[in-house]
Amino acid sequence: MGISYRIKSLLELVLVIITIMSNVIPYLYPNLVPILVFTIPSALISILFLFDSARTHRAERKDFREKVVHEALDILDRLVSTSTYEIIAYSVWHNKTEEFKKDALDEAYDTWKKFYDSIEARNGYLSSRQGFDAEYLQIFNRSCHKTFFEVHDKIAWVYESIPQTRIDSLRYKIKRNALL
Repeated sequence: MGISYRIKSLLELVLVIITIMSNVIPYLYPNLVPILVFTIPSALISILFLFDSARTHRAERKDFREKVVHEALDILDRLVSTSTYEIIAYSVWHNKTEEFKKDALDEAYDTWKKFYDSIEARNGYLSSRQGFDAEYLQIFNRSCHKTFFEVHDKIAWVYESIPQTRIDSLRYKIKRNALL
């Protein structure tokens, strides 16, 4: 569990006061004890903030990874449906900055970006026309499926997070609908 907002705000206020006091006290009392009284607590509070920040970062990273996997599976489920001829939204990916995605996904970023680029290409095809060719749309759908399975097969944490029965079921639906 992290530090609550109220406690964190109070500690930040204490840190500001300590910083101000540590600059004033040496002029009033030039010995070492008052300086240490203000320096040690400020250092401890700073270390506490550092650990809390690292814990929060790990939790955000893990949460984003889980959400992006679920979002991708939802997208694929929608693509398998033969009645899905609308633009596919992907808010989990879309609402994060590229910097955050690169940081959260590390080496997997490029592979995931390729998947989402294929979704964007499909969406671009649909949004640029009044009508569309269903066979041409299937080419885009196949590209989306292919890039997802590249993500699944190349990235260990994705492979481990999705039960094999879920993947088998998805592959069956895709083959049944001749989408792969």
